[in-house]
Order: sequence, then C-alpha cells, then structure tokens
Amino acid sequence: MVDQLAKEIAAHASINEEQGKIAAEIAIEFIKKRVADKVDQKVNEVLTLTSATIKAEVYEAVTGEPKETFMEKASDIAGDAKDKIGEFAGDAKEKIGEFADTARNFFSNRFGGKKEEEGKKDDDKKTDDKIAEKKD
Repeated sequence: MVDQLAKEIAAHASINEEQGKIAAEIAIEFIKKRVADKVDQKVNEVLTLTSATIKAEVYEAVTGEPKETFMEKASDIAGDAKDKIGEFAGDAKEKIGEFADTARNFFSNRFGGKKEEEGKKDDDKKTDDKIAEKKD
C-alpha cells in the first residue's frame, strides 16, 4: 500500500519515487495518529457514559428509586423554562393590550372628537386613573 501511494504522490508532485515514499509514510503516520486520537476520545466518551449508567443502576438497586439522569434533568429544566417563557409572553401580551387600550382612549378623548362634556370628563378620569395605576 505504501508503494502504491508513493508512486501516486511522486507522479502528482513531480518528484522521484523515493521522495514519494517518504511523503507517503509521513501521510500514513499523520492519518494513524489522527484516527488514534479520535478513537481514544470516543472510547473515553463511551466509558464515561457507561460509568454514569452503572452508577445510576447501582443507585437504583440500593435505594429502590431510579436516579434522574442528566438528560432527564436537562429536559425538566427546558420544560420549566418553556413554561416560564410562555407565561411571560402571555402576561406581556395582556399588559401591552391594556396599555394600547389606555393610550387609545387617552388620545381619542383628548383629540378624538365631539363628546358631551360630562362623558368626556368621566372617560378622562378613568384613563388618568389607569395611567396612574400603571406607574405604580
């Protein structure tokens, strides 16, 4: 395999076969090292996950209760966050709607048109009261 690779390298790089062989050996060593590093990393990941699984099984055997895994905890946290964001969005939508109604009433009462003076005063007072509540 090295000889075939050396010939191809020599032909493509316009070098002699001896130089091609040196280049091929260097390339093969480089690839082996990279593959070995990746394999070592994957083996360590598998062992770590296996260790966590064994710990969870031992915990369950000793206590009779399943141990919550990291993924289960993460899923619970994500679900809680989703719920909180949903609540916040609902509250924000409601508050924005209230503010828009208050602003619409305020401006329409001030600049909107002809109303009876009594009705206008009552509406202005309600709007002013809502604005004061919002500031508190």
